Amino acid sequence: MRVNARICFYNFKKLQGWRYYFIRLLSWSRHTHAHIEFDLVEPFAYIVTDHNRIRALKLGLLQELGISKYYEFNLGSLEMGSKDMQFAFAYPKPNSKTMILYQVLGRFFGMKRPTSCVTFICDYLKFKGWDIPDLFSPQELWESLHVNHNDQWSGPCGKNHTSKMDK
Repeated sequence: MRVNARICFYNFKKLQGWRYYFIRLLSWSRHTHAHIEFDLVEPFAYIVTDHNRIRALKLGLLQELGISKYYEFNLGSLEMGSKDMQFAFAYPKPNSKTMILYQVLGRFFGMKRPTSCVTFICDYLKFKGWDIPDLFSPQELWESLHVNHNDQWSGPCGKNHTSKMDK
């Protein structure tokens, strides 16, 4: 089934707790969380949270929690099936302490990049056939989406989706 998808940036301070401040400090950025949303009968997002498997969460629940979206990048139409859910639910659990260690030291000494909300976005889109960079932090994703001409964010057919940016 084909569904419209988009990358969204949210203010996740309420859910991230102390991690929110570490993310902001270590990345020198206001961007602390991003995820992919899908328009189905009941719109949902794959949400990456600390020490948990990825969850498919109804967008209405985020609104009920007072979590606000401040930016979205339209990916266009994606084919979605049962293999997408299998990919998401088999994705490794993130660990905030490992992420902090990676940001502080590991990235400079060749540490394997840990799981994050952004690594999931990149890996999922690669799974879907997209040719995109390997990124780790929401700040890196933000910068990559906003680079001039944005040629690297193209679908499997080489289609450039930059004209679908929403502010």
